[in-house]
Amino acid sequence: MADMQAVMMENVSVFRRKENLTQTLDTVRSLKMRYRKVALTDGSRRFNRELMDYLELGHMLNLAEVITLGALWREESLGAHFREDFPNRNDDKYLVHSLVTLTDAGEPQLGTRPVTITRFEPQERKY
Repeated sequence: MADMQAVMMENVSVFRRKENLTQTLDTVRSLKMRYRKVALTDGSRRFNRELMDYLELGHMLNLAEVITLGALWREESLGAHFREDFPNRNDDKYLVHSLVTLTDAGEPQLGTRPVTITRFEPQERKY
């Protein structure tokens, strides 16, 4: 968990770059492989903190992978997330809902759905 937290904080926080995101994706996938080999020692059937931590870590690793994939795909800066290699907003390409589904092999796959603009037109924030 500490390795995942460190790499996500370092490379997938506010300031992002493709090289760091790619490295993070590799690291998270490596951690997922390590996770599959974890052996639990607590066999308690009631309150098993070790099992709970293990299950939570699995979900966090999946989420870390999805967040990193989305950050890598979205080549723009928007809101609180700044891509140093893509400093501008790009509504022409990325004004969509980002979706993640699992393939039959259990791998995350990015997709999109159109945004329906209703009352408020999207616009760049100016401070």
